[in-house]
Amino acid sequence: IYHISVLGSILLLMSNFLRTPIEFLKGVGPNRADLLKMELGIFTFNDLLSYYPFRYIDKSNFTSVRETGPDSPAVQIKGKIQSIRAIGQKRGARLVAKFSDNTGVIDLVWFKGINWIKPKLISGTELIVWGKAKQYGSKYNISHPELEFITPNKPLEKGLQPVYHSGEKLQKSGFNSRGIERLLKKLLPTIKNQITEDLPDWIRNDLGLMGKEMAIYNIHQPPSETAA
Repeated sequence: IYHISVLGSILLLMSNFLRTPIEFLKGVGPNRADLLKMELGIFTFNDLLSYYPFRYIDKSNFTSVRETGPDSPAVQIKGKIQSIRAIGQKRGARLVAKFSDNTGVIDLVWFKGINWIKPKLISGTELIVWGKAKQYGSKYNISHPELEFITPNKPLEKGLQPVYHSGEKLQKSGFNSRGIERLLKKLLPTIKNQITEDLPDWIRNDLGLMGKEMAIYNIHQPPSETAA
């Protein structure tokens, strides 16, 4: 009976950990927690762990502007901002940035979040863009690309980067896809021995399935495509 009681206490502590309110995760706090709750339905640590990426970016592969076309899959290009201009007003407003590498120039276009993104785009800024190119007349552009700004002391990332759904309100508070990824990087090291299995061992062993804890790691930080 004693051992059963101790086991029950351990399981209760584990489940309580996963039910910890999201505001107690470092970097969140009450105000930003309200935004996560309202926009994404993330109330607890467990909710964040269950907020899965919808795709991954292979950070090891780059495409040149010259190789980019409407038949290409989503591409990753390293280059510089040449110029930025706002076009139109109100509902017809859009922000267009000329982006170039040593093979050509392509337009980056935003129809939403213009006031948020415009101050970040400075001529000469070096960055990596990721998105799907579309053709308009004889030109190509990438609408609402994902951006990674390059700084001298920041090494380029390699491997698979998870991509999470976000929104304009979230992005303004630093919860774009990368911001959500940073939260998970803080949370994942704390979940060791905190995840209980949904399946009995004999089923997992019989089917060769990994444990749930490892599965959660491989969903959010896959070391390879096979792991993902």
